[in-house]
Amino acid sequence: MRNLDPLSEVPVDPMVVIVSSALVTHLYFKRYEPQSPVHALSILLGIPSLLSLLSVDTGRNPASALPTRKVFRTFVVYFATLIGSIAAYRVSPFHPLAKHPGPFMAKLSKLWMVIVCWTGKPHECFARLHEKYGDIVRTGPNEVIVRDPAAIQPLMGTTGWGKGACESCRMPSGPPIDMSRLDWSSRTMNAPIPPLIGVRDGPTHAKRRRTWNRGFNPAAMREYEPMVHKRVLELTEVLAQRGRVDLSAMFGYYTFDVMADIGLGGGTSMISEGNPEDLLHIIAATMRTANVIAQIPWIARYLKALPGAGADLKLLQAFSMKRYLARKAEGCKKKDLYYHLADEAGIEKQPIPVPIILTDAALVVIAGSETTATVLSSLFFYLLRDPEKFERLRAEIDKFCPRGDEITVEHFDEMHYLEACINEAMRLSPPVPSGSQRAALHPDPSQGKMLGPYYIPEGTLASVNFLGIQRDPKNFSPFPNNFWPDRWLVAKSLIECPVPEGEFVHETSAFVPFSFGPGSCVGKPLAMLELRMTTAYLVRDLDFKFAPGYKETWEADWRDHLTMQRGELPVFTSPRA
Repeated sequence: MRNLDPLSEVPVDPMVVIVSSALVTHLYFKRYEPQSPVHALSILLGIPSLLSLLSVDTGRNPASALPTRKVFRTFVVYFATLIGSIAAYRVSPFHPLAKHPGPFMAKLSKLWMVIVCWTGKPHECFARLHEKYGDIVRTGPNEVIVRDPAAIQPLMGTTGWGKGACESCRMPSGPPIDMSRLDWSSRTMNAPIPPLIGVRDGPTHAKRRRTWNRGFNPAAMREYEPMVHKRVLELTEVLAQRGRVDLSAMFGYYTFDVMADIGLGGGTSMISEGNPEDLLHIIAATMRTANVIAQIPWIARYLKALPGAGADLKLLQAFSMKRYLARKAEGCKKKDLYYHLADEAGIEKQPIPVPIILTDAALVVIAGSETTATVLSSLFFYLLRDPEKFERLRAEIDKFCPRGDEITVEHFDEMHYLEACINEAMRLSPPVPSGSQRAALHPDPSQGKMLGPYYIPEGTLASVNFLGIQRDPKNFSPFPNNFWPDRWLVAKSLIECPVPEGEFVHETSAFVPFSFGPGSCVGKPLAMLELRMTTAYLVRDLDFKFAPGYKETWEADWRDHLTMQRGELPVFTSPRA
């Protein structure tokens, strides 16, 4: 009987068709990466399913038309070919990044970086890679990290590259909002809203940043000074009474209270009560998860569908919602940061949507508290490890603000050693050690971009290793890994250089603790106010010493989860003798 199966007339080996289809799939994904999970799954599952029809043999028992073994073999051959093709291309000399060195596993897959980020040690990993491979290292199939200040301007400047996909995942986004709980005219915005630092579109970022810029201009900063001053006095009083404390944790409580006061209308008392709602641990856990997911951002769309996903994030969102409702009920009684983010002055042409207000208010607390607490903690660790520098700083503060006097911002510009100590702490422990990802996108896909002296092909992701460039002896010498505030005074010609002129290197373009360009930290004025005022009060009014048995493992305890996560800093505090 004549076989009517049309596939039987195809004079092609089915395995050849399967292998060819897998190779075509690789080419398609390389050129048109699917953004939708449905789109991706329909290709990855649909094609091998259709190819399984090649196993049909209608001339035999219909019950065995699609044998399980043959279907399984089709899927295995298809995916083995697809994965093998991708792997071979990524490590081949034909890959656009083939000339840039890096670990073999990093060339194969970003899963390598997922593991590194989960350990919290990417900053240490990058340091080893730069020592082995040089100033530019391939850290992923299509990604490089650079330790060269010449790359900062072209990468992150006004005409620099756009943000990479990683940035949309690194900081928690706003949730779909239950608008029925809010007094708001529009109830249609039910999609997650990225925080300001996660906005990748340039014009949208500029529009969102307008309210932030108003919230940190000189007039706004004058409104915040009393709020910071009040919390500094509270912190000083509590530390004077506590005795043994974890100074790192106390700084976390203090900065959280400050940012809650300024961004959400207050309502927290962590300095005196600790962390009863466990919010700081929730923030740390959320940041760790977000930074891991950011290495493979496409997976975020799938993880959101899992039961229980984002449980910690929902607790943070609930806190933000509670504080938002309380602050909104107060009205325009004070010009805090919320006043500007919510545009209570009515400057914008259109009202700011509530989901954006909620997301940005949460960003104020998360990004503004942990980063400042990290610098304060590092600064006091370095000062306590070197009592001579502590006493030198105390003498300068006493000169301009004697004990018993209120410390105000007027004298800060004259406290050069205070400024030098803060800058040196930020140089050694930048709050965002591994930088911010950017993407090389060019109008002509056949072209690339120059990143300092390096040519980067179109479609490549890149970042600057902030910690790496700030500790590189080519940028800061002598003592690049030591706390030496005098380098900042020498650079300003305020003191004589203690080393031969040729040995002193001070590359200010490599100092980027607040990032750089349009995406730089808009909250820098507030952070510097907190750092100066807090350090001045505590150094002047309190005595500190490491707790017995502390092994000074401060830097070894760091965990890089986008922002630097700190270990303990056990000290004894007492009123100044």
